[in-house]
Amino acid sequence: MKVNDPFPEISVTDEKLDARKYIERGTGRIVFSVFFVAILGTLVAIIFSYGVLLVALLLYPLVSWYTHKKAKALIHGSGVRVSNRQFPQIHRCLLECKDRLDLKKDVDVYIVEAKVLDAATVRNCNEITFTIYVFLVGLCNSIHHETSRA
Repeated sequence: MKVNDPFPEISVTDEKLDARKYIERGTGRIVFSVFFVAILGTLVAIIFSYGVLLVALLLYPLVSWYTHKKAKALIHGSGVRVSNRQFPQIHRCLLECKDRLDLKKDVDVYIVEAKVLDAATVRNCNEITFTIYVFLVGLCNSIHHETSRA
């Protein structure tokens, strides 16, 4: 595998996909029940902890904000943002999938070096960030070269 070898072409050929059709029946009821139990459990825990848990709950937004900023800094600092100039094949696939799923919000995709066979999605309010690890990109490239030799 050489650095200048072209990346395999990625394409999505199916029609638009309605993600709501793939939600299992009763999911809304289960989600409501879980939130109800979580709220009730939190209130009981606040009462039994004499208000100590209330202080922790007030600090939670600050901790959540800090960890989100730290994760974004790691992605921006060590990742390459997929665009029409960087990894154009993945960018075209992203646009096709975004159109197929009828997503209105922008989706940022970053390539980050890691020795794991995985990917991650981070969503915070109005932004969606998808991280692809370099190991996956290299694996796709090597599979393409193996199939083109045959």
